[in-house]
Amino acid sequence: MSEAASLTRTRAALRPVQIVRDGVVAGLIGAAVVAVAHGVADVVSGELILRTPTVLGTLILEGPAAAQEATADELRALEFTGLHVVAWMLLGTVGSFLITLVDTKPKLASIVFGGFAFVFISVSYLSGAYSLPGLGAMHLWIGTLLGSGAAAIYLARRHPQLASHIERAHLTVTTRSEIERALALEASGCAAFEASAAAFPESPLARILEEKRGHVVILSKLVSDLDLRAPTSPEPAWQATSADQAMRAAIAHERELVDLYDRFLAGVPELRIRDVFLRLRFHAVDSTIAQLEEHLEA
Repeated sequence: MSEAASLTRTRAALRPVQIVRDGVVAGLIGAAVVAVAHGVADVVSGELILRTPTVLGTLILEGPAAAQEATADELRALEFTGLHVVAWMLLGTVGSFLITLVDTKPKLASIVFGGFAFVFISVSYLSGAYSLPGLGAMHLWIGTLLGSGAAAIYLARRHPQLASHIERAHLTVTTRSEIERALALEASGCAAFEASAAAFPESPLARILEEKRGHVVILSKLVSDLDLRAPTSPEPAWQATSADQAMRAAIAHERELVDLYDRFLAGVPELRIRDVFLRLRFHAVDSTIAQLEEHLEA
């Protein structure tokens, strides 16, 4: 097993220092984006640039009545900014812990992301719960959404293999076997194309061979990412004594693959896997089979 493949399958560990560090950075990013969004909103609405943090700081420290009369104030804006940054760093740390937990135990993804969505919706609602002068709910919701999105993007980049881990953990036995079978069929077909192309260089098999090799590479990467079994030294799927016989055998083999892809696509919800098999099916039908049938008719 190559070192790259081993690294692909390495899951994150629950390292407190890394979780806190990533969470703090994500929180700072989120807080900065929200602050910029609020500043832009103040300028667009014709207010002083510190009005939003001033009003929110007054709301937290003195209540809604005082916030109704608040105007831009540097000290109050600074007080709110401090509270705001601390709150975002705490939220970022919680998010970092949750995404690391999912990276470590992918089967918890549905529960964790469901809980995180509930918390996010609650925080978003609270951020726009007050309709103060110049601070409509949309103003605050948009800022919270942009900040959350920026923090989430950072955390996702810190866990680049998260999607593969979740996908692998939720694959059914049938899905696994079908992916392995698809690679075995593609590899055996590629070996047959290679042998036939060498035996009958005047046929179109040599040109199609490069495409088939690309299909094997695509499926091999998917199998490696999902920690499945790859075939070893596949035997050619057919042997032929003439170019016409080789092309007919190749068409039959491709149709067998298309049938496998159709059955597979009917029952697989994972988007990344579906995309791979849709592309392979498209090439088999519109490229490989079409070219071979055209040459046979000619």
